[in-house]
Amino acid sequence: MGNVLLALAYTNLWIALSAAGEVWVTQILLGIAWNWQAPFVAFATMLMVYTFAKTIHFDPQADALNDPERTALLLRWRWPLIGLSTVLYIAALSIAQGMSLAGWCLFPFATAILYDVKLLPTRLRYRRLKDIPGIKSVVVAFTWAVTTVWVPVLVSGSRPSGIGVLFLWNFLLWFVNTVFFDMGDMRGDRLEGTRTLPLLLGFRTCRRLLLALALLAAVVLWWGQSRALVSPLAGWANLLSLYTFAYVLAGRSEDDDLGFLCDVVADGVFIAGAGLLAVVLWLA
Repeated sequence: MGNVLLALAYTNLWIALSAAGEVWVTQILLGIAWNWQAPFVAFATMLMVYTFAKTIHFDPQADALNDPERTALLLRWRWPLIGLSTVLYIAALSIAQGMSLAGWCLFPFATAILYDVKLLPTRLRYRRLKDIPGIKSVVVAFTWAVTTVWVPVLVSGSRPSGIGVLFLWNFLLWFVNTVFFDMGDMRGDRLEGTRTLPLLLGFRTCRRLLLALALLAAVVLWWGQSRALVSPLAGWANLLSLYTFAYVLAGRSEDDDLGFLCDVVADGVFIAGAGLLAVVLWLA
């Protein structure tokens, strides 16, 4: 089972499913009527974003340093995955264009290019967003919140009062996720010369920061629920804040292998969230 989950993670299907699950959680917590377009657009968009970052913009030698198992799988399945993600992304753009939202669908992919490709001259210290400590995690978290909170709201045509609360909650959870991945990639980032928050702050200090941010996310959603800005089901959804706290807590040392924790547990946060709310709604 673990190998199957890792294969889904390595092909980026796992994190794309998490994006679709997050949209459904957003729809429930904001009282938005369910529709299939928003989850599909989020799934296809994030599949394309991560396929670009890990499969299209691909350096087998460098990537093998941080993640040899993922690299081996991608060397075998690279072109079918690129083809699948391209077809689905074109379909998502077509759907978004029909709702006059193509710009929001293109935004994450444009951000991925600025994040991962060294577009600026070699004489400059920072040639891409990925090279700027802290900023990279802010950009990734913001992109996730836009795709999985703001876009579903636009698709619905409504303006729920809890948008800001849910946007901030999602932003915090994905900021923690991104920095936690950097904690698992410290050895490779150090050799590559990429300056990340874990390398600047140290593993333990960075871990404490992420634990604090996970608790802050819990407070944000609790506050929104207490003010009736989001659904009462936010109490259940807030278990995802504790889920995030738990996986950060499980990463105890820079020398630990955080691969499964990052690729499956951390990136699957909203798969777990969608499953949890599905059970709660079924039992209600």
